[in-house]
Amino acid sequence: MADAVKEPVHKGSNLNLVLEYKSEDEAREAFEGLSDGGNVLMPFEKVFWGAMFGRLEDQYGGIWQITTEHE
Repeated sequence: MADAVKEPVHKGSNLNLVLEYKSEDEAREAFEGLSDGGNVLMPFEKVFWGAMFGRLEDQYGGIWQITTEHE
């Protein structure tokens, strides 16, 4: 039963927020701003499907995926 749990279990979040931009410059600016004080999980770079993509954890523990429209 849920009421039998004495301490809440918080192991993070499975929620990833995705922002997609038309331009690489806008996407890079968002990536750099959100990663300031956080942790880069995957550098912002060109990926095999043709877009720019990066993944980060912000200073508050939120996980973000920043991408551009694929070419």
